[in-house]
Amino acid sequence: MIGLDRLIKQRGIIAVGQFDDNGDIIRAVGDMSDTVKKLFADISKENVFHFKKQCEVLSKQVDENWKPFLGWAMWSGKYALCVVGRTGVVVEISKADFNQLMIDLIDDNPTGPRQRNY
Repeated sequence: MIGLDRLIKQRGIIAVGQFDDNGDIIRAVGDMSDTVKKLFADISKENVFHFKKQCEVLSKQVDENWKPFLGWAMWSGKYALCVVGRTGVVVEISKADFNQLMIDLIDDNPTGPRQRNY
């Protein structure tokens, strides 16, 4: 994953944050109040917990491997919340390049934009 300071500079990104297993904010950047950032961290903590359990169930009951759990996204109205690991990104949907965002969130290399394969 590229760093938070580089993620926040991408088009359409409103806020980026990292949280721990308890939903406490480790670091956050962007134009949001501390209350809203904490709310997103709490939502992320709860969803990560539940989606990990669902991946366990899917892996046990279907022939496909659903582990390890990597992340999730919620699209609603004008915005999306994308979470990979313990990093959450609030995005204005119409402005963001989601292909590049997912690469930057999932890739193990902290190197920035990659050539697109589509």
